[in-house]
Amino acid sequence: MEVDGETSSNPEGVEASSNPEDVEANAAEDPGEEEENIAAAGMAKTMAIIGKNAHVLVIPFPAQGHMIPLLDLTHHLATAATTNLTITILVTPKNLPLLSQLLSSHPPIKTLLLPFPSHPSIPSHVENFQDLPPDRLTALIHALGQLYHPLLSWFQSQSSRPPSFILSDMFMGWTQRLASHLGIKRIVFSPSGAMAFSVMCSLWLHLPNPDAPHDQTAVIAFDEIPNCPKYPWWKISPTYRACVGGDPAAEFIRDAFIANVESWGLAWVRAHTERWVQLGIGGALVDVARHV
Repeated sequence: MEVDGETSSNPEGVEASSNPEDVEANAAEDPGEEEENIAAAGMAKTMAIIGKNAHVLVIPFPAQGHMIPLLDLTHHLATAATTNLTITILVTPKNLPLLSQLLSSHPPIKTLLLPFPSHPSIPSHVENFQDLPPDRLTALIHALGQLYHPLLSWFQSQSSRPPSFILSDMFMGWTQRLASHLGIKRIVFSPSGAMAFSVMCSLWLHLPNPDAPHDQTAVIAFDEIPNCPKYPWWKISPTYRACVGGDPAAEFIRDAFIANVESWGLAWVRAHTERWVQLGIGGALVDVARHV
C-alpha cells in the first residue's frame, strides 16, 4: 500500500491493483446490506448531532480523489435531511461545472463562488489538481489557504443563518483556524479512511526521517498507532517526503494537519467498491489524536 501517494486523480489514494485475484478478494469482502445499514445508521446519527436548522459550509479540495467523495457525502447529507438543513458549497469558477449533477439533484444547495487565489507555481488558468503535475500538490494546498480572508469576509457579511459547521477536506486544515475564530465547529473530511488519516497525522506531528537520507528502503514505524504499522521510506507520502526535503510549503501543510487533529469531528470514507459512508462525530478525533 502506498500511503498518501499522489496520482493524477487522487493525491493521497492507495495504489489500485490490476491483479484479478485482488479484485476477487475485495469483492468477497464486500459486506453488502450490512454495510448499507451501518452507513444509514451513521448518517442518521450525524443528522441528529448536526441538529435542526443547521447550515453546513462544504469546502472540497479540487482533486478528483477528494472532491468526488466529499460531494457524494454532501449528496447523502442532503438526501437524509428531514429538517431545515442549509448546505453551501465553496467552489472556484473553473470547478463549478463539477457540481452540476449534485446541484440538479438538490436545487436547495447553494454555492459560494470565490476567485481562485494566484500562486507563482500555478498557471492562471488552472484550478484543479488534474491539470497540474504531481509535484505541484503542495503549491495547490498553499494557494487555497489564501481563501481564508475572503471567506472570513463572507462570513461576516451573513446576517441571517451563517454556517454553524464547516465540513472541509483534510488538505484545507486552515479552515479549523477559521472555525475557531468564528466559534463554530469544523469537521475534517478524509477520503483515505481513518487508518491512513492517522498515519498522515502522525507523519506531520512527529516528522520522522530515515537515518540515511537517500535510503529508500529505510523503515518508518508508527509506534503510536495500533498494530504499529511500518512502511519503507519510498512508500511514504511523496508530499511529505518533498516537504521534509525542503519544500517551502512544509510548515503550512504541517500546521494544516495539526489543525485537522484539533477539529471537532472526522468524516472518513469507509468504502467497499463505490459505497461512501459516514461521519464519526465528536469523539472520533479523540481516538485519532490518541493514536498519533
